[in-house]
Amino acid sequence: MPGSNICYSASGQAGRRAISYMKYPIELKPEAGKLLCKLATGIQVREQGGLRWMYFGGEAIQAMLVLGDPVHPIIPYQVSMLAALLFNPTPRSLLNLGLGGGSFERFFSEYMPQLSLTSVESNPDVIQVQRDYFSIPGSASVIQRDAGSYLSSCAESYDVILCDIFEQADIPSSLGQDSFYADAFRLLATNGVLAINLLPQTEAELLNILLAVRSSFDHLLLLDLPDFKNILLFCLKQDPPGPSQLEQRAEALLTDTGIDLSHVAGCIRILPKPQR
Repeated sequence: MPGSNICYSASGQAGRRAISYMKYPIELKPEAGKLLCKLATGIQVREQGGLRWMYFGGEAIQAMLVLGDPVHPIIPYQVSMLAALLFNPTPRSLLNLGLGGGSFERFFSEYMPQLSLTSVESNPDVIQVQRDYFSIPGSASVIQRDAGSYLSSCAESYDVILCDIFEQADIPSSLGQDSFYADAFRLLATNGVLAINLLPQTEAELLNILLAVRSSFDHLLLLDLPDFKNILLFCLKQDPPGPSQLEQRAEALLTDTGIDLSHVAGCIRILPKPQR
C-alpha cells in the first residue's frame, strides 16, 4: 500500500524499564495453563507462568494480564495502539470501544488518573469476567452497549477514541460503514485521534474499511505490525506531527510510563489524502 514513512525511535537509558512487544510469549498455547473459568458462551480464563488470559476458543487470545505488572499491556497490538498518545499526548477524555481484559483501563488509571475514561462493551459476559479476573479499576465507567449504537447517540467530545471490537473472530460490519466514522469524527476534538485495531482476512475487506474511513477522515496513518496479522489505523482530524516531534513524544512516553514504541519505527505510513 503506498505511503510515506514516519520513522521514530525511543532509545532507552540504563536502568529504565521498557515494555516491548518482543517479550510477548508468542509460543503460548491459548488452551494451556490452569482453567480458572469457563462460561456456557465459550469464554475461558486461564493462567500459567505469571500470565492470565481470556479467549473464546480457537487460536487467538483476546486479553492477557501480567499478574506481577497488571498496569502495562503486553499484547503487541495493544501496546502499539498507545501510539495514539504520540498524536495527542495529553488527552483529557478517552473513549475505549471494546473492553477486552481492561488493559487500557488499568494503564490509564495508573498513568493518567485525571483522564475521563469511558469504556463501551456489548458482551455482558466479557464485562463480568473482566471484573472478576482482570482487576478493572473501580473508577472505570463501563457501558454495556454496541459500539456503533453508542457513537451514533453520543453527544460527548473525546480527545482519543480506541476501537478494538470484533464479532467472535470477525470484523463487525459497522467498521465498513461510512456512518461509523462520521460519528467518530463528530465526537473527536479538533486534535483528536481514532485508533482502530483490525484483523482483515482479505485485501478487499481492508480496502472496504479504508474507503469507509476516508469518507470522514483526510488524515490517515497505517501501522502493519511485523510478525502479527494486526493492522492499526490512526485517523486524525488534522495533519500528523513531524518525525522529530514524534521522536520526542515517544521518548517522553518511555520515560513517563515505560512503554517502548521504538518497534514501530519505520512502519507508520501516511496514506495519501483523497481527492475531494
